[in-house]
Amino acid sequence: MFPIAICDDSPVARAELKRYLQRYWDDRGQQVRIREFAGGEELLRGIPAETRIVFLDIEMPGLSGIETARALRERYPALCIFFVTAFTQYAIEGYSVHAYAYLKKPVKYGQLCQQLDDALTTLQRERPHFITMRRGSSTVLLNSRDIQSIEVKRHTLIVSYATEKESFAMNLNDVLPQLEGHGFSQCHRSYVVNLAHLSRITATDLVMQNGELIPLSKYRRKAFLEEYAQYKGGIV
Repeated sequence: MFPIAICDDSPVARAELKRYLQRYWDDRGQQVRIREFAGGEELLRGIPAETRIVFLDIEMPGLSGIETARALRERYPALCIFFVTAFTQYAIEGYSVHAYAYLKKPVKYGQLCQQLDDALTTLQRERPHFITMRRGSSTVLLNSRDIQSIEVKRHTLIVSYATEKESFAMNLNDVLPQLEGHGFSQCHRSYVVNLAHLSRITATDLVMQNGELIPLSKYRRKAFLEEYAQYKGGIV
């Protein structure tokens, strides 16, 4: 069940947005839990810690939406914040609290759907995803989000992170199915890279964020570039 909060001093605006959100999740056959708050102070007191998205009115008595968002951002850095407002002059202030998007009142259902589709894609990529590795008789869980690349060297997999590496006596075929659909691409028969950590593409190599230089096979180049373009197309 996806947890969402709505904060608006207008009961009519809250009811309309709640109806749209319920319709959005119903259309996708999924469940949503929506909590309503009439002001910033009430939201800060009562927002559930597991909330993933909050819709904030900007013009409210007491704490404004910007002030409320600033306090929320300090407490929940990963929270996705939507501002819902009839006033567009607040857009610049919104950047200071890393607002995800603005929805102009009155909210249009089509616009809401598009913004939510994008937000959920981004949130999905930010969630931890663990893969299972073997080290002797032990099982090790790795968060794939932290992995920059995996190199195959004989019967060993060398996993590279931002500042370190570790090795596992495994085959690549044991790992590839676990990485499918999570932003990884095989650029060479001996290398798999995490596209989220890709810094630059040259004619023959990939430069990762940790500075690692990884060969880009001429036989895989076309497919790799297509996968990378598709991956970037889903990021806001």
